[in-house]
Amino acid sequence: MITRKRLRELPLHLMILPGLVLIVLFSYVPMAGIIIAFQKFIPAKGLFGDQRWVGLDNFRYVWNLPSFKQVLWNTFFISSLKLILGLIVPIAIAILLNELKNEAVKRSVQTIIYLPYFLSWVVLSGILIDILSPSTGIVNGLLSALGMKKIFFLGDNHWFPFTLILSDIWKNFGYGTIVYLAAITGIDPGLYESATIDGASRWNKMWHITLPGMRMVIVLLSVLSLGQSAECRIRSSIQFVQSSGLSKRGHSGYVCVSARIAGRPIWCGNGGRAIQIARIADLDFRFVLGRIPVCKI
Repeated sequence: MITRKRLRELPLHLMILPGLVLIVLFSYVPMAGIIIAFQKFIPAKGLFGDQRWVGLDNFRYVWNLPSFKQVLWNTFFISSLKLILGLIVPIAIAILLNELKNEAVKRSVQTIIYLPYFLSWVVLSGILIDILSPSTGIVNGLLSALGMKKIFFLGDNHWFPFTLILSDIWKNFGYGTIVYLAAITGIDPGLYESATIDGASRWNKMWHITLPGMRMVIVLLSVLSLGQSAECRIRSSIQFVQSSGLSKRGHSGYVCVSARIAGRPIWCGNGGRAIQIARIADLDFRFVLGRIPVCKI
């Protein structure tokens, strides 16, 4: 017999239902496509067509690629820096904004740094290409005016990883800053007042009150970031390469074969094993695979 308490909770469960349906539909049902990684998949035959089973051959193919180790290192390097800076930068900015006494300036800065988060990578990539272009970019124009050598930020294998990382941080740190500011506002002001009476400096307040008060939010966002770190958010890289025409000139060292199981597999090398390799990347590990030769960083 249904109790009165469960009847009261029924509307809450019904509110959750649409979200659960979307999760099952787009996150669990497409996992059936994992089987493609173990087949010699021919798209013309369809997902449920008569595909030849090859076992672990596709995995061996990836493992034996001559640039596999460099590819793995590229991914680890980019993912690690994105994860670390993606936590440090918004936390630091949130603490600095919290120290501002002028509310008008504080809100203006919040709006400005939050704006890139709402823009798509297509728009941001165009902006960054205009800024960093070796021929017409603002940055290289300044370097040239100062008598310095121009830098191909989007094509040089030494500069492109950092360009990719910093652009990703620039786009997303505004969101994290707002979340951390919300966490700071939840800290009891009485703690700061007591610390002031005891003679604590701003640094001591930050270290012993602000950061511990943000601890749970930091842990939460860190865990959520781990789920995305292996992907390298490679869409920005792909957009850079496509927009700047690097793929046509053979400079795309970071175009990726990784895609979500529910997403579209991406491939910039041989087309024969494109979909299988994308499925392997989703099943086992995700990695960045550039045009041969893969750039060293």
